[in-house]
Amino acid sequence: MGDAVVALDATHRVTFFNPGAEQLFGRRAAEVLGQPVGQLLAPRLAAEIEAAMSELQAGCEAARVANGSNPLVGVDPSGREIWLEGTMLKLVRDDPHSPLLAVLRELADGDEQSTRPAQAPAGPPLAVSLEQHLEALLRQASMAIWVKDRAGRYLTASKAYVALLGRDETEAIGRSDADLMPAAAARTMRRHDRAALRAGTPCEQDEELELAGGRRAFKTLRVPLYGKDKFPIALCGITTDLEATKKAQLRNAQLAAIIMGSDDAMGSETLQGIITSWNPSAERIYGFSEAEAVGRSVFEMVPPAEHAHLRQSLARVAAGETVAHDVVHRIHKDGHAIPVSSTLAPLRDGTGQVVGISLISRDLSAEERAREQRDQLESDLAAAREAEQAREAFFNAISHDLRSPITAVIGWAELLEDEVAGPLNADQRSYVAMLQAAAGEQLSLLADLLDLARARAGTFTLRPRSTEVGSLAQATIELLAPEAVKAGLMLQADTPEGGLVLAIDRDRIAQVFRNLVGNALKFTPRGGRVMLRVRREGQQLRCEVEDTGTQIPPGDLTRLFLPFSQLAAGHKSGGTGLGLAISKAIVESHGGTIGVAGAPGGGNVFWFTLPVPPRADRAQTTANGSGTQAVE
Repeated sequence: MGDAVVALDATHRVTFFNPGAEQLFGRRAAEVLGQPVGQLLAPRLAAEIEAAMSELQAGCEAARVANGSNPLVGVDPSGREIWLEGTMLKLVRDDPHSPLLAVLRELADGDEQSTRPAQAPAGPPLAVSLEQHLEALLRQASMAIWVKDRAGRYLTASKAYVALLGRDETEAIGRSDADLMPAAAARTMRRHDRAALRAGTPCEQDEELELAGGRRAFKTLRVPLYGKDKFPIALCGITTDLEATKKAQLRNAQLAAIIMGSDDAMGSETLQGIITSWNPSAERIYGFSEAEAVGRSVFEMVPPAEHAHLRQSLARVAAGETVAHDVVHRIHKDGHAIPVSSTLAPLRDGTGQVVGISLISRDLSAEERAREQRDQLESDLAAAREAEQAREAFFNAISHDLRSPITAVIGWAELLEDEVAGPLNADQRSYVAMLQAAAGEQLSLLADLLDLARARAGTFTLRPRSTEVGSLAQATIELLAPEAVKAGLMLQADTPEGGLVLAIDRDRIAQVFRNLVGNALKFTPRGGRVMLRVRREGQQLRCEVEDTGTQIPPGDLTRLFLPFSQLAAGHKSGGTGLGLAISKAIVESHGGTIGVAGAPGGGNVFWFTLPVPPRADRAQTTANGSGTQAVE
């Protein structure tokens, strides 16, 4: 922000109010021009300050408005006090009704605690000579300021002004515009200087000058300075580079758009933690509107337990550090705590002095809830795994403990069958056969239970070896042929001979074949047909068992591969409901898939696939008119 420049007439009404003053006091020039200066001053000090200005008009040429001796306290529309420092100049010497010109800036927050008095001191302003005034004015001003005599020679100029001309201070003093800039630009400046001297009052003029750096637009406030005879003896000018102002305004607008559109809470505060700005996201996160937040202490939004930590952070920022906190807590308007990540950074004035604090905080409530949910899920998953492992361990122990007595029963039944203890009659031999059959079924059930337990526990192991899948399928047909004959069914196989070799667990895949074909035989009515097909489809080996039995309802298909899940027909035909679940575990352990679908002409097709490695060699032969493939 540039210096605030305010001009007053003899009755202390505002006659000039530059953009720096608009920003400093939070008021537009149109609202202030023609109004008493008292509306810009703190009510509690307005009378004392106006009296001090009257004393300046009565006797002094200029006054240094400083924090130690002559404080000036303004007020913005919200009532916030603005402590100021700067220089006030009487425009007409020895005239008790002279207009006044003030160049002001806000007193740095870092200074105010040690230098602001509780109330305005009594006594006249600190008087200085005109030369001292100009020196102080140029030293503190960040604007381009100059003073010329009536002949147009520079008496003094600020660094900012001579920088606009591409010169240094030593080149400007005692020289005219004709010596410092192109002829056309110098003529424009001289014409405007004379017009201001003739007018005898402060006037603002627009100028477009061709300088060394190119054509540039300026706005200059020219103020005549009067001698004792009330005749203008010099001209003071304050020049504003409009291009730089436009760039600054654009930059400020861009920053404002970023701040207003950010999802993070952004604001600013004094070094003591008093909030001075508040964006919409801060309103959303903390629940306080901008009007409620501005002027409020940030300590009101911090849990008491974190006050000491916040005071340390404010002190570090006041010393020039940027302080970031991964997680701190703040208090919402409704009283609940909000976890936030927070960054505090110093705000500096044009001289580099820390004058405030910028605040950026991000609401971590959603992340904290997600983390809590994730932790809970992980805890639940760990508990479920532990329970599953305990259940499977118990399942395994029971299965193994049951295997031993059943094996013993089978052994003793074999001894009876062999008539080791003496000859058996026909009934006794029948009983021994039923005993052996029942014990065999129990042993088979235990084997299935153990397989299922291993699959669920992830300890299901395979012993792969090169196996010709077509021959394995044919062996299944031969093994179950007696059952097909007994059931009055036709059992067939469509498999190429000697052409489908894969590295698989032979016994396990044979178990899948037996489960699928055995189920088809069990549920197909007499006179029906069961077909086992094996063929290669791209990078997969597909095996199908098609029957002509009753088609399974679509709603029941998803339950077939669940453990202990049987349809009504399955319960009538016996069985445990584990065969398909175990088959699924075996196929998936080989990297394949398994499923069931209705056959086009009625009946069902149970199928499974096994992956064929991409590197496998392929060879084609001819057997019975059908293609066969060799896969290694």
